[in-house]
Amino acid sequence: MTDSNAYNKVLDAIGRLEDACRRAENVVIGGPRERTAVTEALLARLARSRVASQELQAYAASVASGITTWDRIEADARPVPPEIVELRSDPSVDWPLNWPTEPDDQPYRIPWQ
Repeated sequence: MTDSNAYNKVLDAIGRLEDACRRAENVVIGGPRERTAVTEALLARLARSRVASQELQAYAASVASGITTWDRIEADARPVPPEIVELRSDPSVDWPLNWPTEPDDQPYRIPWQ
C-alpha cells in the first residue's frame, strides 16, 4: 500500500466520523411527546387490559350495564381508579374539558331523553 492510499483511507475515515458526529449532534433525545386525548374508547380499552385495576374494571362493568357513562368516571367512581389519577396528572394527556368532575355536576338532559 502506498502512502497516498493510506492517506486517502485515513481522510475517508475522518470524513465518515465527522458525518456521524454531525448526525449524532442533531438527534433529539427525550423530545416533545405526542399528546394523547382521553376518549371513551381509550378508557374502555384500558379497562380491558390485563393490568387494569379492580376499580377501573368495576367501573367498566357499570358502564357496560348502562348505570353510568365513561364521561362521568371522576364524578361517579368511588374510589376514582388509579389509572384516572395518573392520566389526569400526566401533562401529555388531554382530558376532555366538558366531562363532569363532581357528583352533583350532572350534564344537561333534554326532558324527553
